[in-house]
Amino acid sequence: MKVPKIRINGEFYHGTVVTGSNLIYTFNSDYSDWDAVWVTNDEEIAEEFADNWRNETDILAIYKVHVKLTGVADIDYDKYQEIAEYSGTRDLREFIPTLIDKGYNGWRTIGSIGSLQYDDFAIFDPSNIKILSVKLLTHGGWTEYMTLADAQEFLTNLNESMKPVIKKLLREGLFDRESKSQVNMMNEFIDFACDYLEIPHTKVKLQYDRNGIVTTAAYGERKVRVYAKDRAIVDIMRSIAHELTHMKQDLEGRLDQSHHDANNAAGSPIENEANYKAGEIIRKFGEKYPEIYI
Repeated sequence: MKVPKIRINGEFYHGTVVTGSNLIYTFNSDYSDWDAVWVTNDEEIAEEFADNWRNETDILAIYKVHVKLTGVADIDYDKYQEIAEYSGTRDLREFIPTLIDKGYNGWRTIGSIGSLQYDDFAIFDPSNIKILSVKLLTHGGWTEYMTLADAQEFLTNLNESMKPVIKKLLREGLFDRESKSQVNMMNEFIDFACDYLEIPHTKVKLQYDRNGIVTTAAYGERKVRVYAKDRAIVDIMRSIAHELTHMKQDLEGRLDQSHHDANNAAGSPIENEANYKAGEIIRKFGEKYPEIYI
């Protein structure tokens, strides 16, 4: 099977979350679980992707990068369908080793977040990505693009000044199941999310043990369970919205109940949709109740 090749040469964006005060200075093979680093030519899309992974105290980073590359697979929708039939998987990432073996250095295809479509670029050799500058999202909003050295100094100073504030926020922002007002707000959020997703109102079980929950939440057999111990209200709400989106996918026949096939893998369209919808629902609910961020 032949896939057309194109070359790319220009500026792109990569959105992520800053861990501690550690900026990325170079992308390498250990950065991603897959054999690629993803970039986009749409800055707003990079911001959306980064925001989907953000918790209350996280700092977002948008890296402006330059990529000059030949041998990029140009995969439109028809070619994607052909690859899916050829490879037996609808998760294009599983086809990366085959593309690499055939001499391709990356791909361009169509990605989507909700109703938004964009050009999705996967770079198989991260050494082809040159970081030009970075901007950061803090509680004061987005900074201007800075050099990595200036951004590192900014982060170091910010972290030192924010340590007492962050500790206070983390301590005061945890969900209290004995608080009637917090419990009522959580129940209202569940109803809000169900209405937003246009699914039947559903009971959500908040758990304070890991029984049956590997990460922070689980969905199966039309039931939603969320781990709530020592978690901020907004983080619990994000998990609830994520799993309720899986329920909607399930009701529409788009979700594999096993949650182990490629359709439901991290980074797959199913998971990307759940992440995006969760962030969208949180933002809408936060317009009515901004105190969830406190």
